[in-house]
Amino acid sequence: MAEERISVQSVKVKGINMVIGITGSIGTGKSTVSKMIKDKGYKIVDADEISHNALVKSAASYNQIITLFDCLNEDQTINRKRLGTIVFNDENKRKQLEAIIHPYVKESIKKEIKKEQLIFLDVPLLYETKMDVLCDKVLVVSCKEDIQLKRIMSRDHCTKEEAIKKIQAQMPLEKKKEKADYVINNNDDLSSLLKEVE
Repeated sequence: MAEERISVQSVKVKGINMVIGITGSIGTGKSTVSKMIKDKGYKIVDADEISHNALVKSAASYNQIITLFDCLNEDQTINRKRLGTIVFNDENKRKQLEAIIHPYVKESIKKEIKKEQLIFLDVPLLYETKMDVLCDKVLVVSCKEDIQLKRIMSRDHCTKEEAIKKIQAQMPLEKKKEKADYVINNNDDLSSLLKEVE
């Protein structure tokens, strides 16, 4: 794959909007890559952050969620941990929640895209939610499976079996890599990863 340098200046000169999706699988280091790109001055839209906003009282999705799920705290805020447990253990419930949150996230992202000439979308389930249609290019963050498992187990304080279950809940990483325009391999230390990003 030929190296293609993308800069804010070149996009502005061409007068176009460019949208680059960043995705991967759980534990591959997608958030770290997004932070590195953000630190270089590029605009990042974080789908997870938008998803969190979908759970606040002022969001249109709030009433839909509390009607379907028993997840309220005493102060009428949504108990994210309880909601997560419900949907993690019931695929139908997960699909119900996704049917509420994904359209909210997509519309929010579309609004952000209109504001920028060059923007990166950090979307864990980019292909699964078909948000890749919003992107001109897609970058997939990848790593070896044993490294991925160790990272998930360490981060989430879970067993290997639970980590495998989390990986299997997403589209296979190899399939994402086949679809991607760029692949960043995150098998080594942070300095090696930064070189890959650059």
